[in-house]
Amino acid sequence: MADNTEKKSLFRPTLIVAGLTSLSRVVGLIRDILISNVLGVSYITDIFIVALRIPNIFRRITAEGAFSAAFIPMFSKK
Repeated sequence: MADNTEKKSLFRPTLIVAGLTSLSRVVGLIRDILISNVLGVSYITDIFIVALRIPNIFRRITAEGAFSAAFIPMFSKK
């Protein structure tokens, strides 16, 4: 019986995360389409895209990537 309630309690949050992730992907696609329509193909577009990517690189390293995987176990041992 506990397994059934645990499955029910995990279903809704999983569905919410999946839905919001899908929404984020669609909004990102719309953003990219708008950027390409407004700026076109030029070096200014390339500069703009690089400027958008730099913060994402730092977020991936610190929040999603190797930084947290390496330091969280180290801090939890102390």
